[in-house]
Amino acid sequence: MTPQNTPHNTRRRRLVPVAVGGVVGARNDARSPVGVAGGLSIRPIEYRFPQQVGFRCQMSTASREKRYYPCMNLPPTNKGRRLPAEPLTRSEVRDLIGAASNRSTSGIRMRAMIAVMVGAGLRLAECLALEPRDIDTGKGTIRVRNGKGSKSATVGIDPWAAGHLDRWMDRRSQVGLNGRHPTFATYEAGKVGQPLDPRYVRQSLARLGKRAGIDKRVHPHGLRHSLAFDLAQQGVPMHAIQAQLRHASLAHTDRYVRHLMPAEVIDLMRQRTWEDDT
Repeated sequence: MTPQNTPHNTRRRRLVPVAVGGVVGARNDARSPVGVAGGLSIRPIEYRFPQQVGFRCQMSTASREKRYYPCMNLPPTNKGRRLPAEPLTRSEVRDLIGAASNRSTSGIRMRAMIAVMVGAGLRLAECLALEPRDIDTGKGTIRVRNGKGSKSATVGIDPWAAGHLDRWMDRRSQVGLNGRHPTFATYEAGKVGQPLDPRYVRQSLARLGKRAGIDKRVHPHGLRHSLAFDLAQQGVPMHAIQAQLRHASLAHTDRYVRHLMPAEVIDLMRQRTWEDDT
């Protein structure tokens, strides 16, 4: 079915191209199975509605007037690349939080997401999957229902982060969100309660990092690194860091922390002198 022969009652509904048995070709012509460049074979294209191909689309807050973002299971743009870990200091985390609006709904929501990722060590997917029933700031706990490896766990959240989360929980009830919606959901008219696009969060963090004057790469997993770095600096036992980050083994946590802060090597180098012994 092509846009030209779409039934009258569905003509205004958005269609998306879907390759049948292969990849969408260079020619946007569903009637032509043959390409034009070098004899490349082009698979036929069907036009279907988004719900027929499993899309759940939501309008991005940052550019809702311009475009839609496909919302779930999108990999980060740096997938497959190994970049050095750059944990943020407490001062940098405060600057990052301060770069988000303290009055707008989207700013309060972003402040709460940053606080959850750096104050509880949640991964981005875990943060976006949170439901209101998973959060108990009075007890200082967050329940991760389906973490990495499909594991569930309860972790702690510090009072500073809980304060930012409480403020968002108060605001979300004022914009039409309820207990059936994800904790961090859209609130725009016609899109209330849909999950946030992970790419929107990544892009927003990068933008806030620049606004805050942070020279490091600011990204969701870097906030998790920042928690591990901060706990190690405070001398928190390794097994406690492992429990909070939910690593499978203590050895994993040890490698994780040593990579972020090789304290023993740093101490030895600081004690090294160049004084002449003679």
